[in-house]
Amino acid sequence: MKQIQAFVTLLIVFFLFSCSTHKQSNFHVEKFVGVTLDGKEVVIRNLNARRVALNVYSPTCVPCFKELPALHYLYDEMQKNKAGELYIVVDPYSLQDGQETKSAATALRSAQAMMQLEKEKRGIRIPILIMKPPFAVKPEGGLVTGTPETLLFDTKPLSLFYNFIGPLSEAQEISEITQEPRVVFFKRMFAGF
Repeated sequence: MKQIQAFVTLLIVFFLFSCSTHKQSNFHVEKFVGVTLDGKEVVIRNLNARRVALNVYSPTCVPCFKELPALHYLYDEMQKNKAGELYIVVDPYSLQDGQETKSAATALRSAQAMMQLEKEKRGIRIPILIMKPPFAVKPEGGLVTGTPETLLFDTKPLSLFYNFIGPLSEAQEISEITQEPRVVFFKRMFAGF
């Protein structure tokens, strides 16, 4: 009888370990690819970082540029602590009326030029990516419904694990930014840095 119980226990343990679920990519994020302002392609799933944050931005979004001091603070902290990567990302088809009828190459060039001006005007130090489909800002429903949003990803495999809707903080002073609950939560969720 003890041999049967031991066998059954061993069988159960075997099935528990062999049938465990594996982390999988979600929301088609494994297909996310962006292009830098100088034309280099960045495949998000291939980034050599444990975690990646994508902040969805638009130059017509007032909370987006009000959020920049908090993003710069987080970017500097992440660089100092090697906690992961942070990018500002843009959907080229959501930047101007009529963009959706442009070719992908034309929309990309237009968005690169617009964001280069925005980078200079706002003093943006965070890398900027112009995203390719399937990434899209879709107010009528989708993974990203507006700006600003900040998406947090694990990278092995690339999977979304948190989405901040709205600005992380609109505070302008570091002493205020570091105390903002959403900034503190971001740091804790991202890597505990």
